[in-house]
Amino acid sequence: MTADQLLTAAGLLAPGFIAMKLFYVFGAQRQRLQWEWAAWSVLISLPIDALTQFAKPGIRSMGAPDWLADGGVRLILALLGALIAALIWQVVVKPSDKKYIVKLRRFVTDSAWDEVMDDAVAHKRYLEVVTEGPSNELTFRGWLSTSGREDAAAEPWLYLRQVLYQETKDGGWVELEGTHGLMIHRDHIKRVRVFDTVLSENTPPVGQQTIAAPTQSRPATAPVSPAPPA
Repeated sequence: MTADQLLTAAGLLAPGFIAMKLFYVFGAQRQRLQWEWAAWSVLISLPIDALTQFAKPGIRSMGAPDWLADGGVRLILALLGALIAALIWQVVVKPSDKKYIVKLRRFVTDSAWDEVMDDAVAHKRYLEVVTEGPSNELTFRGWLSTSGREDAAAEPWLYLRQVLYQETKDGGWVELEGTHGLMIHRDHIKRVRVFDTVLSENTPPVGQQTIAAPTQSRPATAPVSPAPPA
């Protein structure tokens, strides 16, 4: 293979690789193997090349140099395509609860931890986190602000805000006064409960809640009428 052929191949594949990297940074942050990067770069480069070949005659007719009509267009298409795809992922795909979109997220980011934590952050869900204390369990409740992503090889930390804690199972809930938030590492977590309740403008401050966290309503039971006398 000659040097010109190598440059041509690099110019064809580079836009796809750049688009993949941008989508990784701003969209679905999933680490990939080297062969996956190469395969996706080839697949993404094919439509970029087709659009470039379609637009090249028109751009040249306007007096643009060859490097702009070819390499410049490829780079612009890669940047715009990746940023638009990342925006759609963050705004539409990531917070959606639709079944087919959830399946898509699971296909792209196959991590139960990331799926549950991303959903809790996107919908501002209330969490109950049970940790192993020195002598007994410690339970914390709060709004999940952020978490470390497993598929991005980040440390699996949780960051809770408006935190309350319970030292004993039957003890009362105590607010962590003067604290902006609390970070908890997954290695110290025994279980996590995610509430259906979401944070809204009508949610009272933690100090005004009579119950430490919003609880799921129990099904109502109809009153039982006394049996008629015999």
